[in-house]
Formats: sequence, structure tokens, C-alpha cells
Amino acid sequence: MNAEQFIQMLTIYDKGRGCLGYFNLNPAQRAVLPLLETEKRLIIVKARQLGISTLVRAWHFYSAYTAKDPHTFAVISHTRDSAEHLAGLDRRFFENLPPPLQRPLKVSTQRAIVYKDTGAGLRVYTAGGRGGTRSFAINAAHLSEFAFGIDQAELLAQVLASAGMNGQVIIESTVNQIGDTFHKIVQDSLNGENEWKVVFLPWSVEPKYRMEKGHFNWSNEERALLDQGIEKQQIWWRRFQIATMGKSKFKREYPFTVQEAFEAAEDFYFDHTSLKNIERLHLGDGPERYYPECDYDPDAQYIMGVDTGGGTKGSDYSALTVLNVDTMQPEYHLVSNSDSPTEFAEAVLRVAYKYDNPLLVVEGRSWGYVVLTKMQELKYPRLWKARGSSKMGWDTNVKTRPMLFESIREMVEGGLIMALDRDLHDQMMRCVIKKGRPDHPKGSNDDLLISLGLCYAVASRMPMRVQRSPHSTLIDEHIRKQRAKRYRKALPWTPAGAKRRRRA
Repeated sequence: MNAEQFIQMLTIYDKGRGCLGYFNLNPAQRAVLPLLETEKRLIIVKARQLGISTLVRAWHFYSAYTAKDPHTFAVISHTRDSAEHLAGLDRRFFENLPPPLQRPLKVSTQRAIVYKDTGAGLRVYTAGGRGGTRSFAINAAHLSEFAFGIDQAELLAQVLASAGMNGQVIIESTVNQIGDTFHKIVQDSLNGENEWKVVFLPWSVEPKYRMEKGHFNWSNEERALLDQGIEKQQIWWRRFQIATMGKSKFKREYPFTVQEAFEAAEDFYFDHTSLKNIERLHLGDGPERYYPECDYDPDAQYIMGVDTGGGTKGSDYSALTVLNVDTMQPEYHLVSNSDSPTEFAEAVLRVAYKYDNPLLVVEGRSWGYVVLTKMQELKYPRLWKARGSSKMGWDTNVKTRPMLFESIREMVEGGLIMALDRDLHDQMMRCVIKKGRPDHPKGSNDDLLISLGLCYAVASRMPMRVQRSPHSTLIDEHIRKQRAKRYRKALPWTPAGAKRRRRA
């Protein structure tokens, strides 16, 4: 008996009918089941109420039932209530098995079912519970609503260690926030940078999400959905839901694309459409990251931006960015969370030597003061300080912090940045607005972003030089054209002394 045949003999609660019934697979469940049978590392990003948690529990029940060895199939959920609900699904499956399929149990508790003959069984855990999955080996794990866990990275590390290379790990969740572990794994998978298989299930796969209504005047967004094959009844249902809960919440709870799911989760500072036009480069995972074909040019002028962290695991990273002022493109990054501020200051000096002592912009608060002091002791020749100030370094405060981010946003939205290291690109994608200010979500970093912002904030105020390099001249011409496009856009007001435009 194959998995589909077995699962359709199980009993579930039918919400529509209000009673128990056989497990009839819906379209979303039918799409996922073949992946459960083949993939070792599977992430399911989903809209709400598609029955995926129930399907994965049925898959685990089938796997434990048919196992010939004492394998353990674990489900971990983010709350106790959710864990107990999932355990209830397992028990209902067992208690309502057809009589010919019933077998005696060795263990039968609210959180565990273990068969007497094979020793195979199901166990349920709450994320963050005492001991977690450290105390035993598991053969498969189901992480339900993983994005809502408190410490996603630690939980996943425990599960992967317990399951081993051959164990199956299934993550299924709706989206919570940008920058968390769930988002990073999904993003890296979509970019082909890890071994996880991502499947996305939009709201449109659920047949029940439709309404019968009269004709509406379709919006441009709705026409685009119609062009993609979404039916009118589905559009009417969508419109009703948006009127009830608002568009932003609807897109978060019922996304149509995986990008929409994450973009609806936060209010982003940088325009994602502009960011997607920037080439995303994998420059390696080590501390030193060189951009291709960006060797040191003795005729160019450079700026180094330095943001210093504490140098311990769990603290912010230290980051350094070297910017070619003539092209306004970053050429090198140094990233570390293992060097102390003093050690990082020595690394800054080594990089500065490679670039012939460029203008050095050091964020001077907190740990940055250590680097700044070290540079002054060593009499570094080109330390930056604000005009009219006797204090060296960049003083980040309520007024100056937005300047760093705005200097980057001007370059991004002007189409003036050609390529970025993937970690820096991710930090831009995740940058959100909190209390009216740009910030990074909890659990993520903005160290590279700050180091780049230090460069742009200072470089944008420097005069551009006449270029000698043909390569630099081409880039400069590109920058000039992009700026011209921005300046040609119609102003939202009439400039003083100008003739008013006639309305069309």
C-alpha cells in the first residue's frame, strides 16, 4: 500500500461538515505529498488553512507505521497548545485505523506513540522545551510554524544534529518576519546556495477560496492576476478578504508569491524593485571579500568605512568597506566577529596599506572609539572628521544615522550601484522602518550596511575627478545618465518663477 492510499484511509475532522471523515487530499496536499516521499530537506512556505500540517502528520504516521526498524519521527511546534493539537492528530489517526490495520503499542501517552513489534513511533515536542531533541536520535523531524519559534537557529541546529545526514527534516510555516532564520534559509535556497528544497503554496491553490459575485471594475493588480490564470470567483474572494482585513495583512496571511509573503511582513526602507536590479555576488563566506576585476588603481581615490563590533560570538560583527570614489562602487569588504576591537584596528591598518592610505571614516561610538584611538596613536595620515569639528570619526546619533542610510538609498534608487556582496544585499533587503527610522530586524545585522553608508555619506560630498581609466569613464557616464533621469522627473510642485504646467 502506497502513502496516498494509506493516508486516505485515515480519519480527520472535516470543518466544513463539522464531523469526522476520511482524509481526502486537497490540491495543495497532493502537490506536497510526492516531495515528502523524495526530499530530505524540505521547506514549505504556505498561505493559511491549506492543511499542510495535517498532511505532514499523516506522512509521519504512515512512515512510522511502515517502518521496520525502531525509527523515531518527531514533531516540534512553537507553542504547547500547538504541539498538543498535532499530537491529537496522531492519536486520532491511530484510534480510528480500520480494524485490520490496528497493532498493539509499547508506549501510548499524550505525546508519544510507539509500536510494540518494531519500536518505531511518533513523539511531540515544544520548541524551547527542556532538553529539546538533544537526548536522543531522531530519524525524521517536522518543524511546524517554524518562523514563529523563539530561537530558530538553535532549534534547527539541534534537529539537524539529531537527524543526521540521512534523516528527513521538514519545515512548514507561514511567514513571520524578514531577516529571521526561516527567511534566510528560504532566500538562500531560492538562490541555489543551500541544499533545502523550497515549495511555495499560494492561496489560489485552495478551491474553497472563491465567491460568487457580480461583475466588478477590475483594478490593474486584479487584471494582472486574471492574466495569470486566476478566476473571477477567486478575485471576488480576494477582494472581500482585503476589505475585511486590509491589503497588507491579506498579503502576509494569503500571499500569491513567496516574495510577496516576505515583503508584506515588514515595512522596508529600500525599494525592493531597485535592489533586484543590482547584481548579487557570492564573494565567499570568509572575512575578506574582493569584488571581481576591482584591483587597486593608483590613479583612483578611495574611502574606507569602518563599523566596529565587540569581537565576540553573539555580538555585532566588525565590518570594513573600501569604496572607489571615482566609480562609486564598493571593491572590498572585511567582516569579522572574532577579532577584538584592537585586533580589528590592526586589520584596518593592513587594508589601508594595500590601498595607499585612503580617507578613513570610522564610526566613533562604542567599540569604534577603540579603533579611532588606535589610529590616532599610530598617526594615521587621513582620518576623516566632520567639517568644523575637532573630533575625529563619524558620530552616529539620532540626526546622523539616517544620513548613512539615505546616502545608500539615493544610490540604490538612482540605479547607480551595479553589484553587491550577497550578505550586504541581504542586509539592504531586510532593512525596515521602525518608529520612523531605518533599522534591522531582530536577529539580523547591519554592519556591512553601516560601513558602506559611511563611505557614501562622505563620498557624495566630494567633487568628482576627471577619469583616466576607460573603465572608470564608462561607469562615470552611466552614473551621469542615471542622475539625469532622476532630475528630469516632474517635481510634485511648481518651482518658484517657473511657468505652471498646463493640465493635459
